[in-house]
Order: sequence, then C-alpha cells, then structure tokens
Amino acid sequence: MNLDKQLEYLQQDMEEERINIKTEHADKLDNALFSLC
Repeated sequence: MNLDKQLEYLQQDMEEERINIKTEHADKLDNALFSLC
C-alpha cells in the first residue's frame, strides 16, 4: 500500500470520527435539554 492511499484512509477515518463525535455531542445536548423540560 502506498502512502497516498494510507493518507486517504486516515483522512476518511478522521472525518468519520469527527461526525461520530458531533452526533454524540448533539445527542447529549438533546438529552440535557429534554431533562430540563
């Protein structure tokens, strides 16, 4: 496997991680707001 491909995979992984973290935070915010009501 060449470096370009590895970099590509790493960037995709990072993007997916970022998305996962964002949705996790959104879920936590939703739960926090919900429990305030």
